[in-house]
Amino acid sequence: MMQFPQRVFFRLYPSQQKETDTLEGDHLRTTVGVLCILHSVFFLVSLTVIGFYSMLMEVAYAVWLYSCYLTLKEWQVVLYIIALFFGFAHGIFNLFQFSDMRLLFYIINLVYYGCALFFIIKNYKDFRVTGGIHGAEGTQKVKAPKEVSSTKGGEKSSEKKKGKKTIDSKKEGLVVPLLEEGQKPQHLDNDNEKGPGRA
Repeated sequence: MMQFPQRVFFRLYPSQQKETDTLEGDHLRTTVGVLCILHSVFFLVSLTVIGFYSMLMEVAYAVWLYSCYLTLKEWQVVLYIIALFFGFAHGIFNLFQFSDMRLLFYIINLVYYGCALFFIIKNYKDFRVTGGIHGAEGTQKVKAPKEVSSTKGGEKSSEKKKGKKTIDSKKEGLVVPLLEEGQKPQHLDNDNEKGPGRA
């Protein structure tokens, strides 16, 4: 019985946000994030000034928008738009039930609802037209090609091959430097082979 609520919760609130393939998806996510923060602010305003019912509505909007921010599922965004529209209409009809300072903050809250509806509908329309979270053909973001990183080990081994190598001579105990590529050979003369006239 406990598995079903857990599935629902993790579907609504995944551990990582869904990646978008369009700029319109990024714009919608930014709008949803800003509205979520503002709903949290108005939750505190409603708690201190407006009233309990308005406080519950604000916290419900904020929690739902956070899920929209993570998933960007269209049905969640549409459900938020419908709920916010009814909240705005309900606020208009109940406008004159408040007075003094409560009326001022209530009007500010309603103005915020109107602006939120405008921006969320505008960005959702662009998001829907371009094909949703993955986008239609020709609307996806241009992804930069991944840079091919050269391995440091390969570079070090190639440098070692080009550098000088030395081996111990088994006959006379001399250290003979191996030649680099393109270098002329060096002639080594032993003291025993030198003639009496040579310095």
